[in-house]
Formats: sequence, structure tokens, C-alpha cells
Amino acid sequence: MLHNYQQFINPLLQIANDTSSNQVNRRDVINQPAYQFSLSNEAE
Repeated sequence: MLHNYQQFINPLLQIANDTSSNQVNRRDVINQPAYQFSLSNEAE
């Protein structure tokens, strides 16, 4: 399933909104959308 722009950007905006500092951890930016969309490193 392909996600549209708004479905993809929403988790990223949520991470930016949830941070209490001005810095965002790169791993969080990568892992949160992967978790939300049930992505993995394995090719099927």
C-alpha cells in the first residue's frame, strides 16, 4: 500500500511536536514512521 503525503508526514510532524527541546533524534524520525506503517528492513 502506498501512503499519500499527509499520511507519511503526519508521524514526522508528531515527533517534532512532541519534543520538549529544539532537537529531534534522527533515529526517532526514522523509526516512528517505520513502526506506524509496519515497515521492516527485511525484503519480502
